Amino acid sequence: MLCVISGLARQRTHDEASYQYKITSLCFYHLRRLRQLRDKVSQDSTRQLVTSLVLSRIDYCNIVLAVLPASTIAPLQHVQNSAARLVLRLDRRSHITTAALHELHWLPVKYRIQYKTAAFMHQVTAQRCLSYVADLVVFCSSNSQSLSDDFCARHLLVQPSFNEHALISDDV
Repeated sequence: MLCVISGLARQRTHDEASYQYKITSLCFYHLRRLRQLRDKVSQDSTRQLVTSLVLSRIDYCNIVLAVLPASTIAPLQHVQNSAARLVLRLDRRSHITTAALHELHWLPVKYRIQYKTAAFMHQVTAQRCLSYVADLVVFCSSNSQSLSDDFCARHLLVQPSFNEHALISDDV
């Protein structure tokens, strides 16, 4: 699966915008359906349903979104704000602040992406991941012959070069 993520990260912005549009549309669909149930279930149940149906979709493969501009992430933040309004039983036009997200113990989407990226890199550095996942990350060292010392000082990690077509094998 992570090979697919690396492949997605290298595609054009059009594909990333399409991915983001599909996720946003699906999340808003679920929020509309859950809004119909809001008065029939408790706030805790609403929160669990929103977490499982909406936030899980925002979090899925969001490590791919780490390199995208804020304009691509903004619709996902809008989804999360709408989900917070639903759980907190606020009006549709109510402004959601970070305090409201803090009350729900939710990170804003930008920070969810950063957290997931950091957790992923921790798994790689602690060698708690599969070997093919660890092979996707190349660490710079100060005595690297192929990269300048200035580059390694600015970027601790580099994306390894690989052939995307080699990721697909007929042996599977």
